[in-house]
Amino acid sequence: MIDDEAIAKRALRLIVQCEAFSDEQKAARDRALKSYGGEAVDVPIVAGRSKAVSMDVRATVKKVMPSIMRVLLANDKIVQYEPTSPGSEDMASQATDYVNSVVVVESDVEKALHDAIFDALVLKTGILTWRAYERTNVTVKSFSGQPPDSLIGLDDVGEILDAEQDESGLVSYRLRQKETKVEVKMAAVPRGAFLIHPNATSIEDSPLVGERQSVSRSDLVSRGYDKDAVFTIASDNTPADTDSMERRGDDDSDVDADVSKAMEMVTVYDVVVRMDLDGDGIAELH
Repeated sequence: MIDDEAIAKRALRLIVQCEAFSDEQKAARDRALKSYGGEAVDVPIVAGRSKAVSMDVRATVKKVMPSIMRVLLANDKIVQYEPTSPGSEDMASQATDYVNSVVVVESDVEKALHDAIFDALVLKTGILTWRAYERTNVTVKSFSGQPPDSLIGLDDVGEILDAEQDESGLVSYRLRQKETKVEVKMAAVPRGAFLIHPNATSIEDSPLVGERQSVSRSDLVSRGYDKDAVFTIASDNTPADTDSMERRGDDDSDVDADVSKAMEMVTVYDVVVRMDLDGDGIAELH
């Protein structure tokens, strides 16, 4: 049986190869994004001549985007489930209504499709992904001048902090509440953050596929990762999407701010890897 350390080393070797492949393609992505922004990257500027640039690429992309979006989203049923057996008609109908009315809206499907279509038009490939995270959110609310009986039953909904009673009998306190829920999101993977092996001809036959993400420590802990382990990871403020500066343009500026350790950014690799861990000669997805 292969131990976790050996598995991690194998995955890391593949990640390094995928990142090197992405770096090789960066120049082509930069050229495409600059051309979309109206920068004449392939035509030298001659002194004394006009510097006017035709924005044909940008105009064409903006023209066709609404048409493509309408094809995918104009119908009130983006997804439709079909019954698979006699008597499952109601279940299929309920699933169709729920996904189209709730999941599509809450998962940011429209934005994800827009971003992926944009990447496909400008960078030749748009990558869509979906993920479900169990996330714990913590809120702390302050109350003052409350009657004493307002504390009754609060232990069932949260943790009471710093409760004090003044001379008039009124109480002040803070209420700390935790809420755990599952978030399902669809998103377009930025091409500069997408990882695929250089030997692959498709996502299906790549030994590793995934995404490099910049995530705050707080986000990782809220997803259930061990706090002590998360806080030992070295912080990294480098954008996961290496094309981010070209996407935003030269007029964008980052504002540095002092943040607590919980809000420091770290690099996370969300990947699936094909490895034969059980020794049967067939590589499984992990």
